Amino acid sequence: TQRGVHETVVPDERTVRNDILKGQWKQLQGRIKQAWGDLTDDDLARVEGNGDQLAGKSEERAGQMRMYIE
Repeated sequence: TQRGVHETVVPDERTVRNDILKGQWKQLQGRIKQAWGDLTDDDLARVEGNGDQLAGKSEERAGQMRMYIE
């Protein structure tokens, strides 16, 4: 079936929750990278960890906003 021009697509609840969980997982990975960078005195690992945390937080917030919109 084709969708009309004005028809909106609402994501299902599982998709939204997956976005939130993916974001939280990325944040955890970022914290681990950052801790590893602290332990090994690796500045690059710290920066990558911060970037992963930021990306994860953004993804989590996007999922929360989608849930709020529904």
